[in-house]
Amino acid sequence: MRKTALLVLVNIILVILICALVAQQFGLLPNFKTTKSGPNFGWSIVQFTPLEIQTWIGIKDRLAVVNTDPNFSYPSHRVLQWISMRNSTSHDYYQKSMEFLCFWPGQGANGEWEAVISIYNVPNSTSDFVVEAARFTWHSLQVTLDGNVMASFPQVTNDTTSLGYATFHVTAN
Repeated sequence: MRKTALLVLVNIILVILICALVAQQFGLLPNFKTTKSGPNFGWSIVQFTPLEIQTWIGIKDRLAVVNTDPNFSYPSHRVLQWISMRNSTSHDYYQKSMEFLCFWPGQGANGEWEAVISIYNVPNSTSDFVVEAARFTWHSLQVTLDGNVMASFPQVTNDTTSLGYATFHVTAN
């Protein structure tokens, strides 16, 4: 008797599972699959042509963000490492930008960023660019273009308002 009852119970469970699978196949049951997608912020991938990439990276390679604090403990780490943050576009006229987070060398994106650099073209221009530099450190920094100081941020020594943002124009080579 126990074997018969157990066999009937197993058959009932099998029939229920088969019915559920068939019902789901025909859309009678909701799909319980989960997806790993984040919220939709309306962002889109910004495409750069090879020439655009060459132009923007060419400007980036002419720039340096240098820690000029004389008391900085790691003199070999004075020139900051650039890690690409994001690219953006205006979508309604020709303007694109590349933004970079700058870290102490060797830390990569695991450290704290010390500066943010944005390079974007003047609207509808392929040769005139603006560089925006913002600092996120108490150390003194200089932003150089072709070895010439374009922006200098003094050391911060206490909680106060201090210079931390600068822009300048660059002509693409």
